[in-house]
Amino acid sequence: RALADAAAFVRFATGALRIPAGARWITFGGSYSGELAAWMRIRYPHLVYGAFASSAPVTASADFWGYDGIVAAALADASVGGSAACAEAVADAFAQLDARLDSDVAAVRADFAVCAGDDLASAGDRHELLDFVSDDFMGPVQYNDFENGAESKVGALCRAMLNATAGAEPYDRLASVTRARLAPGECVSASWAGLIAEMRDPTYAGRAWPWQMCADGSGHDQTCHEHANCPFIPRYATFAQFQQMCFEAYNTTNATMSAALAANSAAFGDNSTLGVSRVIFINGDNDPFSWGSVTVNSTAALERDVVALVARAGSHCADMGASSDYDTPSMAAVKQAKAAYFAKW
Repeated sequence: RALADAAAFVRFATGALRIPAGARWITFGGSYSGELAAWMRIRYPHLVYGAFASSAPVTASADFWGYDGIVAAALADASVGGSAACAEAVADAFAQLDARLDSDVAAVRADFAVCAGDDLASAGDRHELLDFVSDDFMGPVQYNDFENGAESKVGALCRAMLNATAGAEPYDRLASVTRARLAPGECVSASWAGLIAEMRDPTYAGRAWPWQMCADGSGHDQTCHEHANCPFIPRYATFAQFQQMCFEAYNTTNATMSAALAANSAAFGDNSTLGVSRVIFINGDNDPFSWGSVTVNSTAALERDVVALVARAGSHCADMGASSDYDTPSMAAVKQAKAAYFAKW
């Protein structure tokens, strides 16, 4: 429906603004809207001449297990502010948290400022705690901007995780990082029942995207798999938990989800570029959502102006910003290439 709405707008604007019939429409988007930008070119090639899809994980995959593997790699990558010591400290911290959830859950509740009444009794409750805590690592990696030459977000996070004055053990530093994120008097909500109630509330605008993830075939749930070197706690970030949330919140069954994913895969071809022309896929190799996008070029695709541009150490949608003296040479080259293709088209 989103694509149909955009197509209707193109037709409307062409007439209302008296745009010449031969004018070339080019779509731009980043993240989910990057997917839509590419899909517009595929679905409506007679209306859209070309597309720029930034950080667009176009592969139809609800179990997005590759995300956390890129997070783990970034925490160890010196070029983005990480280090081997940092990655080890993060992995140790979550392993210690995992053990303490079994041995002393009351201490965990106090250490991580969990809200009163949230007892962390169920796997769902612990999923909610881990979702909040791990976001302090997913977010800085995904949006690891070097703003105005300042320290990278990954660098600042690793400095905190290696700061012995914040705690003798990695677990203590992890708790400190979580508490530092909270406003005065704020607590960490870790209630599965609270999550489901929120998602069922028709007045809550934030329920729209999770619904799309569950029912529309456009979701990418960041699950934690040991084989992907995920540094978090696999047993509290499973695809089965996501499926359970979908069912309890939206009555979306696994069969419904699978059918929607299959439909998107068939309609748009995932990250295959066969038969497509004039689509530029832009990713940073430090962006966890680059897993599932188009990051490799082929001669046949290049002949049709289907191009993968990859910025070394680039983060999510970073190429969509204006050119800057602080752009890395790789990012500057990506932005220049985008401009060249736009001028060509």
